[in-house]
Amino acid sequence: MNRTFAAHFMLTLFMLSGVLAGAQHNPHHRVPSGDPCGMHCGTERWAIKTLTDSNSADVAKARPTDSSVSELTSKEAPARLPQNSRVAPIENQQFTIKALLIAWKEEAGAHGDHDFHLVLADPQDHSKTMIAEVPSPQCASACASASVDAFTAARQALTTELGAAPQAISAVPVVPPRLVTVTGVGFFDFDHGQDGLAFNCIEIHPVLSIAIQGKQGTTAIPFQKGANHTCGSAAISHSRGRRHKTHGS
Repeated sequence: MNRTFAAHFMLTLFMLSGVLAGAQHNPHHRVPSGDPCGMHCGTERWAIKTLTDSNSADVAKARPTDSSVSELTSKEAPARLPQNSRVAPIENQQFTIKALLIAWKEEAGAHGDHDFHLVLADPQDHSKTMIAEVPSPQCASACASASVDAFTAARQALTTELGAAPQAISAVPVVPPRLVTVTGVGFFDFDHGQDGLAFNCIEIHPVLSIAIQGKQGTTAIPFQKGANHTCGSAAISHSRGRRHKTHGS
């Protein structure tokens, strides 16, 4: 190694060490820490609910299938619900349904997950209801989801039409009911007494878009409040052998 080459080599090493040191102190060069965003909101099947699980990218790109409240609530409930994986084929699919929005609330409080909880009824048969949920962009995982803008837009569409979501224990009737078109991911929940829960515990969760088509009727449409349903052994706590009593959905 001659003197000229050695001098250039040492100068290069010196400059490189300076760049690396500067990067450590310059936030513009900092490697992302990977710290989770948002506040803790939910636990049960949370990655599935917020489209942040390992299959979320494929589910988010799925072409929605036209369906209805009556059709979805006729599906067979799974025997068990895995915490971190999807129940095929329903939970790998998107659905678009036309329904009546008959009640809603924000899942607030100490145990709430801050979802907008929507009770949907079949326009042709009001006795058939199911739940749709819109995650809060302020919640952990939801704020990191590739679909976070869709969550924000759906919540904005609802609050623009109806005002602030009521923070109540029971879902508050929407009067008059709104005819809506909802698109989102099929999901099976645990039965813990949710208002408007389908007998098979199917939901649209998360909602990816909602369009308000107008008002229908002039009075509230009744719905079941806190009724028990049969959703398979998934509704049983494995640790204690009794039903979950968590809030939110």
